[in-house]
Amino acid sequence: MFCWATPAPGEGNAQKLIQAVKSMGFKLDEVVERKLLTCVDFIQLQDGSFLFDIVFAPDGIKSFEDAKSRCVVEGPYIVMNPRDILASKVAANRPKDLVDIPLIKLFIREYEKAHATELLSAHETALKNMAVRQVKEQ
Repeated sequence: MFCWATPAPGEGNAQKLIQAVKSMGFKLDEVVERKLLTCVDFIQLQDGSFLFDIVFAPDGIKSFEDAKSRCVVEGPYIVMNPRDILASKVAANRPKDLVDIPLIKLFIREYEKAHATELLSAHETALKNMAVRQVKEQ
């Protein structure tokens, strides 16, 4: 699991992050808590075979606001756009990230196939917009 945390001034935001991580069942020692308080770029936690990455400054992504505008919402979950995850992995250029790249590309292809937006002609779009306006006016 991956978490992109945006550092905010003050210790309050970091304390909220620490509590959220603890509520997920992770045991945090003083070293990890200090890293969370100081917004170290990357923190990886592990509980058995479950890995949880907390990233404050991901490679390949301009800003949190920029990436947030492209986030994907699936039910109650808001996740980073797979294309942004891919960009970050490519920019990081670490061996462990390079292994993930072909799998992420495959995921993106399948995800986008399953979530393709309907392509409409200009005429169909105009008819659809007119119908929506008529419903709103009633």
